[in-house]
Amino acid sequence: MTRPGVVSVVVARAPGVPPFPVTALDGLGVELELIDVDAEGASIVGALNRGVRRASGEYVAFLDATARPDAEWLSGARRVLHEPGVACVASRIAIESDASTSIRATGDDRADVLFARVAAMVVDREVFDVVGGFDDTLSDALAELDLGWRLWSRGHRVRFEPRSFVAMPAGLEAAHLAPGEAQRVVRKNTGPSTEGVAVRRRRDHELFGLFHPVSRHELGAGQTYEAIGAAIEQVGVPALSSPRRRILIATGDVLETKMAGPAIRAWHMALALASEHDVELVSTLRCNLEHDDIEVRHAEGDDFVAAVRRADIVIFQGNLMALYPELRTTDRIIVADIYDPFHLEVLEQTRDLPARERRATVDACVSVLNEQIARADFMLCASDKQRDFWLGQLAAVGRINPAVYDDSENLDRLLAVVPFGVGDEPPQPTRPMLKGVVPGIGTDDHVVLWGGGVYNWFDPLTLLRAIDKLRHGVPNVRLFFLGLKHPNPHVGEMRMAVDTRALSAELGLTDVHVFFNEDWVPYDERQNFLLESDAGVSTHLDHIETAFSFRTRILDYLWAGLPVVATAGDSLAELLEARGVGFAVPAGDVDALEAALYRVLAEPATTAACRAASAALGDELRWERVLEPLLEFCRDARRAPDLVDPSVGPDGRDDTPGATGRRIRRDLGIFYGYVRGGDVRGLIARATARLRVMLGKR
Repeated sequence: MTRPGVVSVVVARAPGVPPFPVTALDGLGVELELIDVDAEGASIVGALNRGVRRASGEYVAFLDATARPDAEWLSGARRVLHEPGVACVASRIAIESDASTSIRATGDDRADVLFARVAAMVVDREVFDVVGGFDDTLSDALAELDLGWRLWSRGHRVRFEPRSFVAMPAGLEAAHLAPGEAQRVVRKNTGPSTEGVAVRRRRDHELFGLFHPVSRHELGAGQTYEAIGAAIEQVGVPALSSPRRRILIATGDVLETKMAGPAIRAWHMALALASEHDVELVSTLRCNLEHDDIEVRHAEGDDFVAAVRRADIVIFQGNLMALYPELRTTDRIIVADIYDPFHLEVLEQTRDLPARERRATVDACVSVLNEQIARADFMLCASDKQRDFWLGQLAAVGRINPAVYDDSENLDRLLAVVPFGVGDEPPQPTRPMLKGVVPGIGTDDHVVLWGGGVYNWFDPLTLLRAIDKLRHGVPNVRLFFLGLKHPNPHVGEMRMAVDTRALSAELGLTDVHVFFNEDWVPYDERQNFLLESDAGVSTHLDHIETAFSFRTRILDYLWAGLPVVATAGDSLAELLEARGVGFAVPAGDVDALEAALYRVLAEPATTAACRAASAALGDELRWERVLEPLLEFCRDARRAPDLVDPSVGPDGRDDTPGATGRRIRRDLGIFYGYVRGGDVRGLIARATARLRVMLGKR
């Protein structure tokens, strides 16, 4: 039972340190109990948590075993704990050799701070229990920052009180955070579904304001200053103090439990940006997702235009600028996500069209992308190789000009590399999905996963022939195609998917060594298939799309730590082989593909090495890392200088010679796309919207 007014002083001693002398607490002027805990090789914060469980006081004070408390240490702290909202007091800590220990601090030095040091802090016992105490899975220094963040996020205050004072022996250094540790706490306690902020009272950006620069005058010399100063430096005060903006992220893909790459990418962008900005994520097609930290919804027509007008920054992908001319004419900051050079994909995708329709569709895609890169203030691509490709196209439309060059000589302020990412948290299985579940796939079988759709620029036919050979050396090999029916209703079944089923049946592989999942797997369930697989595979044809592609399905393989076998020719396949994640094989080479699959499945040493390398590379490509260029831009977002100055106009603008022809070709391409996809309703809606624009009714 808690005793009102009593302070429980918990001291955690490292192994070999003698018991804390109770006489050191004489004359503190409050009723207290001493709880001396031996850390016994465990973390200090873990020992402190154990000590709190034995405590009976209304308040808990933590004290370093070598500290010398001042007479007002507890009485000063307890007075502050009676102030509105204060649940934790950060005491002033100074090194005994520092001259400042002889200077009596005044109340004028008080300040709200993000966290307190365990060497000397006092906290309300009930609040400490409610927020879950220290996270003893973290380092001691990191656990302090983490506790402070959770206290603030739940509506409590941490207050620095200089009159609550302790001295530390000379030579005892402050604990330092390892590189990147402070950011780890920010990741843990911000964004979606975080355990530490389950009952949130303050938004993330309100906490960022606590990372204000501190001085020794404010916090005193020694450990308090050193620890808080180190955390501020690591997290990055200028970035976290940047203005909070309204950001619209728009995708033409479906935002549902079953999502393809474009929607997945938009979703993770929204989650990352929501910790610093007010984010609205919309699909112009369909949406049934929800999230506490971002507004997620369907928007089209006037509703979409209104969303653009509300935003400070608009981030979009695909052909939305062609569908909504407002994206070209608005004065909002525009970010074009051009990670998918679809004007190269369409060369293969339209191969079955009549020549005239095919040419019009390809020309329209080029025109659509040229308009995007001519108008965008900032652009994102997926790899360094892609960046070189896009720089050439940017030069062709006049975007590489003196104004842009003088703004950033390396053009980083115009075009940045933001690849597809890997899940920030390790995958966790929720239920069996493959082995022992799918008829024909046993618990001891070797499963090779094809982790996405089957499109015309891929080459599953060579893979089927390799599996046909491999089954003689590895009889229990099973190839599983994760999804054939694309969640976007405008993406119909492609010729390659039909040919794949036909060849599998012809070779006698279907439902014996090759299995097709006809539907699309929900995004939050894909880990169940990945974790039951033994290797991931991605094979494609040798054409121009390959050279500049970025196979997003491979990122999921890395997330699950799978060995990967892929066709050579793109930047990601080269990286996989260079890092030892798996093997890159020549396009169309059945023997090389069969040999590579044999190695990752049947050679235990190779399998283990590839798995370790895969997990390591996946860690480097987490969403939180790859999205940093976008976050950095949004913190200091501004219009591109050549778009602000009308005297420097890129060639792709609608007021340039040839613009009318480009618009006609673009509209023809959109027309053929709707007709080819069987989307008559979409065609009618598009034509109606264009007519309204012409009549000035939008």
